[in-house]
Amino acid sequence: MRIIFLIIFSYLFGSIPTGYLLVKKIKKTDIRKVGSGNIGATNAFRVGGKFVGIATFIIDFFKGFIPVIFTKHFILSTDELYILEPVILLVSVLGHVTTLFLKFRGGKGVATAIGGITAISPQISLICIAVFIVTVTISKYVSLGSILSSVIFIILIFFSPQFKVYPTISKLIFISTAGLIIYRHKSNILRIINSTENKIFS
Repeated sequence: MRIIFLIIFSYLFGSIPTGYLLVKKIKKTDIRKVGSGNIGATNAFRVGGKFVGIATFIIDFFKGFIPVIFTKHFILSTDELYILEPVILLVSVLGHVTTLFLKFRGGKGVATAIGGITAISPQISLICIAVFIVTVTISKYVSLGSILSSVIFIILIFFSPQFKVYPTISKLIFISTAGLIIYRHKSNILRIINSTENKIFS
């Protein structure tokens, strides 16, 4: 029952459409109809301003962080934990990407994934964030920073000692989460290739 509760909670908690709610409340605007149409922090920043963008990122971050922390406290078996951590991470991101509250149309899952990864391994999270910052600083593309951070995460799954304790199935679930985020950026990838992607914010 604990495992079922954690999975349901993670999806519902991840489904909270933060950017949509904040922009609707503060700007009286449907974020899905403005800018990129995405409900994530980047478009919230563009549509609602700095405060709304930062608040959206922080809340979306904790949508991934809190479910993993709960899992660490509720699951006592180490073997179970190494299976459930990646599952809860993926479910939380799925909640954000396919939010129940907006007819299963959500964001791209980056902030939520960062939150979950931070709860699992702050060191790995810092590496991914560093790659994101460097990429955005050089390229001016937020989307490219998100994509390359996801790629680095996949590489770390194979080569970082911290992931050696996880069974193969768990590693595959981690990879699925990163793959989902990359897939959600497919339109950005096409725009980057065609040099039509918006710089700084995507």
